[in-house]
Amino acid sequence: MEKDDKDFGDLEKEQFNVVAFTWNCAGQLPPEEDFGKFLQWKDNTESPDILFLGFQEVVQLGIMSMLNGLGKYQINDFGDRITEDLKILYDEEYTVFTFECMMGLLLLAVCKSNIFDKISNIDKSQVPLGFGRTIGNKGAVLIRFLLNRTSIVCACCHLQSGKEKYHKRVKHWYDITELAFENYDRDNSFNKHQVQFFMGDLNFRVQHPYEETIELLNGINDENKQETIQFLFNRDQLSLLTNDFPWLKEYKEMKVDFLPTYKYDKESDIYDTSDKMRVPSWCDRILWREKDGENEEIENYCIPVSYERRESLFSDHRPVIAKFKVYTDKYSTACGEEDECDQKFDTTKKFPSYDPDKNKSISKQLDTEDISPFKHSKTREESELD
Repeated sequence: MEKDDKDFGDLEKEQFNVVAFTWNCAGQLPPEEDFGKFLQWKDNTESPDILFLGFQEVVQLGIMSMLNGLGKYQINDFGDRITEDLKILYDEEYTVFTFECMMGLLLLAVCKSNIFDKISNIDKSQVPLGFGRTIGNKGAVLIRFLLNRTSIVCACCHLQSGKEKYHKRVKHWYDITELAFENYDRDNSFNKHQVQFFMGDLNFRVQHPYEETIELLNGINDENKQETIQFLFNRDQLSLLTNDFPWLKEYKEMKVDFLPTYKYDKESDIYDTSDKMRVPSWCDRILWREKDGENEEIENYCIPVSYERRESLFSDHRPVIAKFKVYTDKYSTACGEEDECDQKFDTTKKFPSYDPDKNKSISKQLDTEDISPFKHSKTREESELD
């Protein structure tokens, strides 16, 4: 095992159960009677140690409400409801150890009370991307911290809407990872953390005719469900975009075996019947990426466990939840003084240097090129993507 310069003992690993959850709430916070059930799994044998709970559109889309956002008392009350639900579900004490809010975006970080002392260097960031990067109706809120010696970051995002604006969504994604924590040097950016979660209403759509998609979904039964889901997911814009943007392939997503999460008619299980005829799509996603750490015994810091959607008529979106096992670096002997620990937990020492020339070229490509990833779709089962 590796040794530190000072006598902190052997470098060991410690496992944590981490849950990520995202939901576009269509203009309000979830009702109290709805939320607790979303955090429950069929297999409740392992309780979560840390939860990232991300929400989009928790206020109505109006000028005043979006500018004011949620009040701190509303967030505190909502956090109390969540920790009470978790205590009922798992018979353990939980605490919301930080949150970040920007207009309709809200991200809460929750942990078991008995592991809070393992968390340090908590930091938050906002990346507004609406109206010339000044308004937070689109963009992201982020939280990062060290869990033992391992750096973790989570972005809760609401990307550009509109079926044909997939190029803008990719640009938003790239900008979020580049602009977050911008008051720090580049070696402390989003991309340098060992475990990175990127989730939210990413707004990527299914590139298939509306009528045919509705017909396929209406014809689903137990025998053809997975085949139908796979057929439509092969036409998912995010999946197709990786052909033109290889850096997107660095992000991983568990197998999607649930129905599209958007868009439903109000208080209904029926997909959109409005004149806009929005194609049912997997807009709500949870992805992750990881970097190598300093412990050679840890091959993967983030291991996927489960990826599901939850059911509710509260919003035109359905919530999505994912479970992971996250491994962290720790020393067998505790540090002495707090400032000594902070020095040892310097995340800038864990990642390769920033490559500005490479990033400039990508940014220029996103800004100027006509991005047409669907020209590659003929390599899929069929080539009639609209």
